[in-house]
Parts: sequence; C-alpha cells; structure tokens
Amino acid sequence: MNKLNIKRVGVVLRPSTPELKENFFKLEKVFNRYKIDVTIESVSGAMIGIMGMDFDLMCEDSDILVTLGGDGTLISAVRRSFKHDIPVLGVYAGSLGFLADVQVDELDQFVSNMVDGKYRIDERSILETTFIQNKKEVTRYAFNDIVLTRHSVSNMIHIETLVDGKAFNTYFGDGVIVSTPTGSTAYNLSAGGPVLFPLTNVFALYTYLSALFNTASSCTSWKVCHRDENTKRKGTLNHRWARQT
Repeated sequence: MNKLNIKRVGVVLRPSTPELKENFFKLEKVFNRYKIDVTIESVSGAMIGIMGMDFDLMCEDSDILVTLGGDGTLISAVRRSFKHDIPVLGVYAGSLGFLADVQVDELDQFVSNMVDGKYRIDERSILETTFIQNKKEVTRYAFNDIVLTRHSVSNMIHIETLVDGKAFNTYFGDGVIVSTPTGSTAYNLSAGGPVLFPLTNVFALYTYLSALFNTASSCTSWKVCHRDENTKRKGTLNHRWARQT
C-alpha cells in the first residue's frame, strides 16, 4: 500500500473526559512540530472548551484520524468514519488499550517514524448489517460484532443463516453472535466462542444459551466461516488504522 502524505489530522477524544485537555495540547504540539495541522471534532472540542469541526467534515478534510482514549474510543471512530475510508491511529489514554497501543509519551517518536514512512496500515474486517426500522431500511456497521437476539426471555429465537446466498445453518437459542476477528476476543469470547487471528478473512457465528441464575454461558455451537476470495460477499468490509512497524 502506498504511504500517505499526511498534512492534517483530525482528533477525537474519549467522551466525558475533560481532563484529556492537557494531553490534547501535547498531541497537537507534537504534530505541529512536524508541520502537520490538527483539527478536533466538535463534541470533543466543546468538552475541553475549544472550537471544533463536524465529524464528517473533519474526516473529509483530514488525512488520518487520531483517537485519544482507549479501545472504545478507537472502535467508535472506526465505525463512524467507515464511509470516508480514512485510517485511524489510536493513542492510548484510557483504561483499556490493546488496539490503541501508542502512549502519549511515545507519540513524538511515532510521528517522526510516520513522517519518514516507517509505519504500516492494518486492514481489518467490519460487519455491515441492514434491517427494517419504522418501515425503512437502515444500515449500520460494527467493528466487533453484531448480536441477533430474542424479544422476550420466555421465547427462543429461530435464525436461518445463508452465506453468499446459500443455506448454511439453522440456529435455535437465545441468540447468535456474528463476530469479526478483532471482535472475537470481546462478547464472542466471554460467551464461549472461538478466538480468531485479527488479520484473517473470516468471521465467527456463535449461538449462545444464557443461564438465568448464573453469569456463565454454555456453548451450543459455533462456526468459523472462511472468506472466498473469488466470491463477492456482502457484509464483509475493511477499515484501516496506522500501527508502528
């Protein structure tokens, strides 16, 4: 993949965390040192008392996005920015940082390497779901997983599954988790599903059975579906973010 000519970055902060103001100005100072302009998203800007830009406009105006927070902040930014096809860099300033793995104190060295082209962009799968709401078709994207579940605790759900338009399986239970490789260590794993290598072109279908009086869940079945590179498969999409080499 060709290296990017990065001249402007858009920043998203973890919500409800005004104490990130100092770290934001540190981040801004680092990027400015390398002649890279910094724009902050409007909600994040209002949180720390500075002017920001509408998120979609910021995505259109930026070469990459930078999230300042934990994995939740990065995942939210990936989902929201999907249609703009823009890489997302996660800077860790939260309580959980497996994906957002660049510390604020490491940012200067990272940006120096990035300017010199010493970085890579990972591409990971995203799930697309389309459903009917108020008689209208709605499309949503998920970086971790999509859960199909029942309306009431007294009934089981019946789901017929097709892959590439062909019958695959029928599930009965409390619900089905459709997980990306990245999301396989989230809800899927806690419910008993398989762990997938993050960069593989597969997704997991896991049907779970909840215990009413126990926090544990018991597995009824799970499947790993492999992507056929010769088949156009609706629902498996890609996104990117920068990582250190």
